[in-house]
Amino acid sequence: MKKSFLVSFLFLWGSIASYAQTTLTLRQAISQSLKVSPQVKQAELNVQKTSQQVRETKAMGLPQVNAYLNYDDNVKIATQILPGEIVGRPGALVPVQFGTKYNMIMGAELQQLVYSQSYWAGLRAIKQVGEFNQLEIKNAKEETAFQVAQVYYMAQVTSKQRDIIRVNLEKTTKLLNILEVQYAQGVIKKNDLDRLKVSETNLQTEADNLELAYQQQMNMLKYMTATPMEAQVSLVDSVQTLGLVPTSDMANTQSRLAIQILQKQKDLENLQIKVTQAGYYPTLTAFARYNYQAQRNTWSFFKGSEPWFDFSTVGLRLNVPIFDGFTKHSRVQQSKIRLQTLDIQIANQQNYLQMEYTNIQNRLRNQQKIINKQQANMTLAEQVYQTTQVQYQNGTAPLAELLNAETALRESQTNYFTALIQAKVAELEFIRANGKLLEVLN
Repeated sequence: MKKSFLVSFLFLWGSIASYAQTTLTLRQAISQSLKVSPQVKQAELNVQKTSQQVRETKAMGLPQVNAYLNYDDNVKIATQILPGEIVGRPGALVPVQFGTKYNMIMGAELQQLVYSQSYWAGLRAIKQVGEFNQLEIKNAKEETAFQVAQVYYMAQVTSKQRDIIRVNLEKTTKLLNILEVQYAQGVIKKNDLDRLKVSETNLQTEADNLELAYQQQMNMLKYMTATPMEAQVSLVDSVQTLGLVPTSDMANTQSRLAIQILQKQKDLENLQIKVTQAGYYPTLTAFARYNYQAQRNTWSFFKGSEPWFDFSTVGLRLNVPIFDGFTKHSRVQQSKIRLQTLDIQIANQQNYLQMEYTNIQNRLRNQQKIINKQQANMTLAEQVYQTTQVQYQNGTAPLAELLNAETALRESQTNYFTALIQAKVAELEFIRANGKLLEVLN
C-alpha cells in the first residue's frame, strides 16, 4: 500500500515538474517552431520525394531484367496453303495445319539503355527540381520565423502593458480607498467617488482584456513551438528596438527568396524545353533474351520424358522518331510562353519588392521617431500624474484634474506600446527585405 502511494506521488510530482516554469528566448522559440512547422515539414517531404524521383530517373539508365511466361492454347490450329508440288500434286493448293495445340515459352530478357538524349536531359531537370525544393524549405522557414517573432514580440509588449496597467490599477484602488473614507466623513461629494470608481472599472476592464490577449498570444506561441498548453512559459528577450538604420535606397531584390524561386522556375522551364527537344533524337537500346520452349498436343509440359528446347537472342533496338503530329513542337511553344509569363512575374515582383523596401524604410524611420517621442511623452505623463496626485492629496488640485492626468497617462502608455510593437514589426520586415531574416533570428 505504501509502495503504491509512493509510486503515485512520484508520478504526480513528475507531471507537475514537467510543467514547471520555463524560460523561452526568441531563438529557442524559432528553433523549436522550425522543427515542428507543418509548412517546413511539407517542404522537407518534397525534397525527399524529389530524391526518390532522381533515383527513379537514374534507374532508367540501369540494366532492366524481366522474366516472362507465354502460354498458348490453339483451340483451332490455323491452316496454311502450300503449293502441291511439295507433296507431289503439281498445280494444286494443299491446305496444311502447322504446329501443336499447346505451346509454352518461358524466359528472361535483359535490356540496357545505350543512348538516350531524353534520359540525360530528364536527369538534369529532376536535379534542378531538388534545388527548387531547397528554396521552398528556406522560404517556409523564413515565413515561420517571421510569424513566431511577431507573436513573441506582441506577447512581450502585451505583458509589459498589462503590468503597467496593473500598477495604475493598484494606485487607483488605493486612492479609491482613501476617497471612500473621505466620503464617509463628508469631505468629498459622491460624484467624485463615483468618477473614480468608473476610472477603476475601466482600468480593471483594460487589465482583463490585456490578460486575455496575453494568454491568447502565449497559446499561439505554444502552438507554434509544439509546447504543451499546460506548460508555464516566460519570455526573457528584450523587446527594445534595435535602432536599425537604412543605408541604401535600393533593394537587393536578388537576395529575396521570391525572386530566387521565380528564377529557379525559369531554369526548370528551360530544362523542360531541352527534355522535350531531346525527344527528336533516336534512342538505342541493347537487349539479350534466353528462352525455353515446349510444344505439345497434350497438356504434359512438365513430364520429364518430353523435351524443352532453349534458344537465345542478342541485339540492338534503334528507335528513330520521325513524325509525332507536332506534339513536341507544341510542348516547346507552351514552355516558351510560360517563360515569357515568368519574365513578366519577375519584373513585376522586382518592382513590388522595391516599392515594399521603400515603404519599409520610410516606416522604419518614422516608427523610430515615433517611439522616441512616445517614450518621452509617457515619461512626461507619468511625472504629471505623480505631481497631480500629490497636489490632490494636499488639496491643491481637484479630482477632475487627477482623473484627466490618469487618462492622459493611460493614453500615452497605450500609444507607446502600440508604437513599440509597430517598430518591432517594421524591424522584422526590414531585416526580411534585406534577405537576412534567418541569419539574424535563427
